[in-house]
Amino acid sequence: MTIVDPNARDRVAAEVRQFLDGKTTAFEFDDAIFDIESNDPTVNEIVDCLWYHYDDCKDYLVTLSKPEWDCFQRLLLILESDRHVITECNRTHWGLTQLVALVALVGFALCVWQFGLGIQLLAIAIPFGVISMGISVWRHFSQPQPDNAAIALTPFSSFAELRATYTSVGKFRKTPYRHELTDASIRSPFMNTIIWIPNYMSWLMFSPFVLFFQMLPHRDYKTRVVAST
Repeated sequence: MTIVDPNARDRVAAEVRQFLDGKTTAFEFDDAIFDIESNDPTVNEIVDCLWYHYDDCKDYLVTLSKPEWDCFQRLLLILESDRHVITECNRTHWGLTQLVALVALVGFALCVWQFGLGIQLLAIAIPFGVISMGISVWRHFSQPQPDNAAIALTPFSSFAELRATYTSVGKFRKTPYRHELTDASIRSPFMNTIIWIPNYMSWLMFSPFVLFFQMLPHRDYKTRVVAST
């Protein structure tokens, strides 16, 4: 039987509404939701999901697109219900990119054997980092992208799940989107580029670690919202 923790769900829901109303900042929101401890796996799943929709490197008031806002509303709906979010791996498969990552990793190992351990390996890792980035781009454009219907339902896998959850709650107060947020942004496109530079540099210098994980089989995950058992 999956645990339902109404107190923790209510606390997370209250913090979400505070954030959406512009009464708390991103830092305050982050501290508040991650301070909530619970044995309810859905609480932890939703807290992790919320983390992807705000920036914890800069303090600011809520800045969400309309699809993100609607996603917050669906998460609130789950928190006000007794339903559970379940994420399952429904397929594991290999592809050409795993082979490319393996060959690149073997190439780096041969360089270690040839030149030995030392600071020079950071420089040697850079071209392998370029290969790793290429693998990432390849995977991004080769994988099917979710359609608008799937995005509009996340984390529900179907409209039937969404309708069943809404019916189980009875009365759910959906907060209308604040249209003044439409053109709001956390930082400029230029600053977004600048802030990613250290990440790309680290990727280049420590590419063998990235290649190792890229070598592993790809897993497809599916998220569903189910009734308590």
